[in-house]
Amino acid sequence: MRARFIAVVVVLGFSAGACASATTGSAGQPSASPSPTSTSSTSSTPSTSPHSTTPAPAPAPTVTQTVRVPVVVPTPTAQDPAAVVSAFYAAINAQDYATAWKLGGDNLGFTYSDFAAGFAGTAHDTLTITGEQGNTVDIHLAALQDDGSTKVYDGYYVVGNGQVVEGRLTQTGTISPISP
Repeated sequence: MRARFIAVVVVLGFSAGACASATTGSAGQPSASPSPTSTSSTSSTPSTSPHSTTPAPAPAPTVTQTVRVPVVVPTPTAQDPAAVVSAFYAAINAQDYATAWKLGGDNLGFTYSDFAAGFAGTAHDTLTITGEQGNTVDIHLAALQDDGSTKVYDGYYVVGNGQVVEGRLTQTGTISPISP
């Protein structure tokens, strides 16, 4: 009986040693493999053999890409003439002359290249809507120039179908740059 007990202890000790080596890695750290006494797995990853020599797949390389974000010009509705004129000048200030052209610049009697060139030397336009009657929008415009001076304009735009269809601006003054 005593021999049987020793034999069972030796067999159990051997089995426990085999289980311990199956659940620890080469550095004695716990491995990712499930315990041999477990009968069900709750993990969604497939189990691996404790003697697997297949390396884990390398992570995919990270790609860094620089994306230039365009300036968003609000899209006006055909029913809001003041919004059309505001979007027209927002596009001009963003130097997005193609959008300004589509918003009615093509209706003002210039070629596209003359239209875009007309804003050379202008740093920023400050638009003030002074009135609106029907499709006509009265404006006051302060055009800050690259040299620090400001050209002042008054006029109006007529809007139809979401575009400027006519306009007239008259320069009413020039403000010299403020010297230090």
